[in-house]
Amino acid sequence: MLDLLRLRQIAAVVVCEGEKDKAVASEIAAKLGASSLLFLPAGGIDTIPDIIEMLVVLTRVARKVKSIIVVVDGEDVDSPLERARRIRDSLASRFVSRGMNAEADEPQPAGAQLYKARVRYEGQEVNLLVAVSGDFSKSSPRRAIEDHCAKLLGSAYPDKDELHRLCLEAIRREDMETVCNAFPHICAALRAVN
Repeated sequence: MLDLLRLRQIAAVVVCEGEKDKAVASEIAAKLGASSLLFLPAGGIDTIPDIIEMLVVLTRVARKVKSIIVVVDGEDVDSPLERARRIRDSLASRFVSRGMNAEADEPQPAGAQLYKARVRYEGQEVNLLVAVSGDFSKSSPRRAIEDHCAKLLGSAYPDKDELHRLCLEAIRREDMETVCNAFPHICAALRAVN
């Protein structure tokens, strides 16, 4: 899955809940001129703590990796902080169940819908940045990156695949300020590591 030689050149790893999140985050990174990043799709919310755990352990090999960014939907939670805490709690319970000498701090606000926690493992320290997507002003429990795409495009589209395609085109076409206004959590996370 990971090329260890390439990992040694990476400053931060961006773990995205799904392929669409990965595509959007990597387009925004290109727009910002962010480099030395590795983007990984997690394949769903449930695998994210396992991937983070693996990356924390790999930081002993790839000492240049100082940050892990997680781009995740705010689906089925009441607040972005709740999602960040759930990821941190799941990660901490994995450390305990495996008898690892590791710990993760309580997530602290680091921007709009962005939370930061320090993760320590055998003398290594990594910044965990959790960027939570979704419009938390609406009552629907379905909060996702598509909410930010709709904001960028100025309207919602019933077909998610069409919305995603148009969103990627708009990220490429629009100026950085407009893109970061629609995706402040992702822009802030990427800027924090570059």
